[in-house]
Amino acid sequence: AVVSVLGRDRVVRVEGGRARPLEVELLGEHDGQAFVVGLPPGSVVVARGAGTLAPDAPVRVEPASPGAAPSGAAAPGGAAAPGGAPAPSGAGR
Repeated sequence: AVVSVLGRDRVVRVEGGRARPLEVELLGEHDGQAFVVGLPPGSVVVARGAGTLAPDAPVRVEPASPGAAPSGAAAPGGAAAPGGAPAPSGAGR
């Protein structure tokens, strides 16, 4: 998910099991998908709850589940991405 912080668009990437905010440029949105510049291909990002994660917060990887977020995205309580996707630690408990 793209979040706006002080007028700047950001996503929260997952690197090494940690939340890493990354500034991006939001080009537009369509059918629930955001089109951005500045996100490296293959990045895994938090899809829901990104605005509640502190930088460097630990996240865990869970297997994708039916009806989950689009590929390459993470969501609290489970998500979808090639090989699984991260969710904030303690999410869904």
